[in-house]
Amino acid sequence: MRSLLLINKSDKSANLTIDGLNGIDNTQTLPIFYLDENGIKESTITSGSLLKPPFFLPAYSLALIHL
Repeated sequence: MRSLLLINKSDKSANLTIDGLNGIDNTQTLPIFYLDENGIKESTITSGSLLKPPFFLPAYSLALIHL
């Protein structure tokens, strides 16, 4: 299993474009964990929506995506 860790150390939100994830099925459901000033939040995202820009990352936050 691979993971992708996204870190936004800025005081502004970031819109990201993610590419280079070859071999991932666009309908696959991926677990995602967010850490910000409100604590930890667990969610899921489809790989298709992850690859479709933009991917939103709030200010001062981390996102860990298990691929």
